[in-house]
Amino acid sequence: MGQPNEVEVDSFIGKHHSSIYDLIDPSQLKLPPNYVVCILGASRGIGEHIAYAYAAAGARGIVLASRPSSQDSLSAVAHKAQSLNAHAIIKTATCELTSSSSVADLAHMLEVEFQRLDAVIVNAGFAGPVTLHVDEGDPAHFKTCADVNYLGPYQAAHWLLPLLRQTAGGGKTFIVVSALAALITRGPIANVGYCISKMAQMRLVEVIAEQHGKEGVLAVAVHPGAVKTKMAEAAPEEFVPLLIDDSALCGGFCVWLCADKERRQWMTGRFVCATWDIEELLSREGDIVEKDLLKFKMAI
Repeated sequence: MGQPNEVEVDSFIGKHHSSIYDLIDPSQLKLPPNYVVCILGASRGIGEHIAYAYAAAGARGIVLASRPSSQDSLSAVAHKAQSLNAHAIIKTATCELTSSSSVADLAHMLEVEFQRLDAVIVNAGFAGPVTLHVDEGDPAHFKTCADVNYLGPYQAAHWLLPLLRQTAGGGKTFIVVSALAALITRGPIANVGYCISKMAQMRLVEVIAEQHGKEGVLAVAVHPGAVKTKMAEAAPEEFVPLLIDDSALCGGFCVWLCADKERRQWMTGRFVCATWDIEELLSREGDIVEKDLLKFKMAI
């Protein structure tokens, strides 16, 4: 924290939560019948708990995808998700998000297995070593950030949006797990590759909303909170005490978006934070829509 723009967004809603509360408790929310969700990057941390959230909320079909090296962990997640929802059809898939053919194979599997798709949650991310200047560090890390954080969601949108859009009466929801890092340009955590790729990722969400919002597609970028994930272990020591938010918070927020999607449609193309109190967020709907807030813009 500490960047002017980051602080402004973080304080946009006055009341924050660090863990699940009643209004976004997946066990108290109900997804529409026959709901099918695909979660990319589901083998651990935030993605793992997103899987549990959709299982607890009664999703009929849950497809959990991760890179080849994470398949053992993914199977364990699938097993626990099944224990939360004995009636769900839970499938695991190997998917390299940066590979067009791999994501295309995932889309084909979804169409064959379920003949529908209601929601896509893209959680995969890469930060690499903290590099604070463009003339420092390894350019390969910058490229990997772009490949995973920006190209990856593009591949997911390219191959999975058609199935979302063609599902009659479907949820048509595309959520990218983003980060306030998209707003950072200086300071001890202004990791060049990560911050730039996260900003590009957000623009992709805005473009999807612009192109398909009138068709009912809800495209949202969700900051999951300051979570002590495996990736966050590389953060500077002074940042670690700020990692106080629960891994499950983002999953509850995503389910809340999907459970009453038509009433959340006004959020399409926007950047929101899972830590924000949803009652306060909803109370600001008129102001947000009128001023077209929570989007990236040039100040002129």
